[in-house]
Amino acid sequence: MKDFLSPDSLIGGFLTTIFNLMLLNILWLFSSIFVVTIGASTIALYTVTFKMTDKSKIQQGVVKTYFKAFRDNFRQSIPVTIMFYVIVGMLFVNFNFSGMLSDSIRVVVYGASVALLILAVVIFEYMFPIIAIFNNSFMGYLLASIQLSFKNIFLTIIVFFVNIFIPVLTIMVPEVIAFIIPFTFLFGGSLVAYVVSRLMSGMMEKLKENSTN
Repeated sequence: MKDFLSPDSLIGGFLTTIFNLMLLNILWLFSSIFVVTIGASTIALYTVTFKMTDKSKIQQGVVKTYFKAFRDNFRQSIPVTIMFYVIVGMLFVNFNFSGMLSDSIRVVVYGASVALLILAVVIFEYMFPIIAIFNNSFMGYLLASIQLSFKNIFLTIIVFFVNIFIPVLTIMVPEVIAFIIPFTFLFGGSLVAYVVSRLMSGMMEKLKENSTN
């Protein structure tokens, strides 16, 4: 029985991953409460999930690894956080006030808002993982995110749908909201980050090898 539940066994490893994801998601949610911390908390989230794809790299435990990454990346996360809130603010204004416009202008504004939303998701789906692994300037992160999104278009599409799956499911199937709320609290962000880390791990390893050559 002890071997069956050992972290090195299939079942033990699975249960350990589930527990770590639950713990990580709660840490991420609570450390994102403050307006200025959502960038640092998301970078810390990806730092841990990337390490979880290589279990040998988590030597200090999930909590210590998370808060170390949070502290180390707080300063460089501020421009990303500002960018995030500027885009959210623009989308909020566009979607909420487009109803006051004429039909022809409303279609243009609505289309531009959807395009901005898609672009933002694509940029952030690369930017947070890149910051979690590499050191660069804000513009370096931004340009790298745009470049990688076009260079790995198939991966970009898959990761895009992974990121929007829960919000879209909630909007299209409101009946599942009673299940989605507790699931999101326990696993929503960490599970998405873990899946994205799995999908991007090969690409990130190649980038690390190229950066050292």
